[in-house]
Amino acid sequence: MTLSAGGLGLVAGLVIALVLGGFWAWFVRSKKPNETVTIIGWGLVMALVLCAFFFDLYLPE
Repeated sequence: MTLSAGGLGLVAGLVIALVLGGFWAWFVRSKKPNETVTIIGWGLVMALVLCAFFFDLYLPE
């Protein structure tokens, strides 16, 4: 089984988003930042996931 460049980029983007999301979940639970910081952080994680899908779907290989 081979992955195309787009598929490999999607997998890499999702792995990075998963690692970043895991770190942010740990940070929120251990450091207890205020609500605004928490919302901004989760927004950035979700934006990274959406960017990974956008770049995979709409950019040529």
